[in-house]
Amino acid sequence: MTATEREYVRRINRVMDFIETNLEHPLPLERLAEVALFSKFHFHRVFFAQVGETPGQFIQRLRIEKAARLLLSNRERAVTEVALDCGFSDSAAFARAFRTTFGVSASEYRRRGKSPAGVMSDRNLSTVDGKQGKAVNDRLRYGEGRIDTSRRIEMPTLSMQPIP
Repeated sequence: MTATEREYVRRINRVMDFIETNLEHPLPLERLAEVALFSKFHFHRVFFAQVGETPGQFIQRLRIEKAARLLLSNRERAVTEVALDCGFSDSAAFARAFRTTFGVSASEYRRRGKSPAGVMSDRNLSTVDGKQGKAVNDRLRYGEGRIDTSRRIEMPTLSMQPIP
């Protein structure tokens, strides 16, 4: 790994840590790029190349995972309160995201006490492929091969060629 690649890994790790500690707040791309000391466009490309999902997908996944844990561990809290505490703008956005991820409503998930059978067994939230939400099995993703603060080992070489 070159010195530049190590520096990129370090910067992206810093952003991921920032995201994890600030999930309940709005996390605009501009702010994340500032943390990484990149322009927002370059940050987006580097983040996706290293993590395998866009910053928005990463944030959404962490918020949903946090909400699922809170729904099961704090059964007395209202679902809307959990959604707002996890950084969702409103309960409708949370309901759509939760149902898309788990295949059931948050209330049903809480009632069952776990993920419905088969819903998560064939899905890895950290390996979604763009807007289709399909798992990608042929590429390394976040969580596989770790270095530094538990992040990816290698980052693919970025090409800075102008678009024809």
